[in-house]
Amino acid sequence: MKKIVYILFALTVFTLSSCGGSSIENGNSDYNSGSVYNGISVVRESSAEKEVKYSISMPSYDYYRSAVELTESAKIVMTGKVTGISFQVWDAKTAQPPTEKTEERHRWLHTVYDIEVATIYKGKMVEPAQIFIDGGLEDYRVDEQLKIMKEMDVQRDDINIQRGMPKIEIGETYLFVLHQHEDSIPTNMTPHLSFYNLRDPLITTGGKYYAKSEAQMSAKDVISVFGEDKWDEFWTQWQNDNPNTWKELVDKAEAEITWWKNYDELEELRKASQSSDDAESLAID
Repeated sequence: MKKIVYILFALTVFTLSSCGGSSIENGNSDYNSGSVYNGISVVRESSAEKEVKYSISMPSYDYYRSAVELTESAKIVMTGKVTGISFQVWDAKTAQPPTEKTEERHRWLHTVYDIEVATIYKGKMVEPAQIFIDGGLEDYRVDEQLKIMKEMDVQRDDINIQRGMPKIEIGETYLFVLHQHEDSIPTNMTPHLSFYNLRDPLITTGGKYYAKSEAQMSAKDVISVFGEDKWDEFWTQWQNDNPNTWKELVDKAEAEITWWKNYDELEELRKASQSSDDAESLAID
């Protein structure tokens, strides 16, 4: 079905993680544990019977120039399989269930992921292992999200979603790089450097949504911070678990390296040619 999109401007509230990189702010601070951000409200016709409106938020966050910087700021680094997805309305200031003291504007939808933990490289997880992100999900169990918002007396008719979040699916295994609030379950540090789908541990992510100076990194980069032996152990197991895939990934990586090597060589030839042309021009003059 053809989707109709209308764009409006809105203000949305997100929980702010306290991490230690360089800060990029896209809004004005409103209270200690949260900030107000500029967002875009998008109305989509997602079914023949219902029109669903989404508020797309662009949160402030710390950005990182290396895997070392990222992992030093993280409280938890681990791999695990996503086994379930649910939705909760929490107080955006505390990442806890709202109380009678919670202001209506701080009643915020969150997405909660159940995790079957595989390997922990840093920190510890409390069972049952769960992580959360601020906001809901677009075009996924929409009725469930709207229902919990209504039951928890959220006085808004849109679903807030966080800009830049990758798709996290049940049954997939990821490397998670997480922040830990004092009294809540862990959450992402940035939209795009906290989750690495381990179908391809060599693919890079990051450095494109907010800051060009932010590093692009892969699961390999992150795991290798904890020692080359940790990466070797992971990679050996990964190859055993994916016997028909890993060679394709290596070929893909080698092809990318070759492409960049050829590109650099062509750039050197172009510069040399340009210098030669400039020298000839000066000689003629």
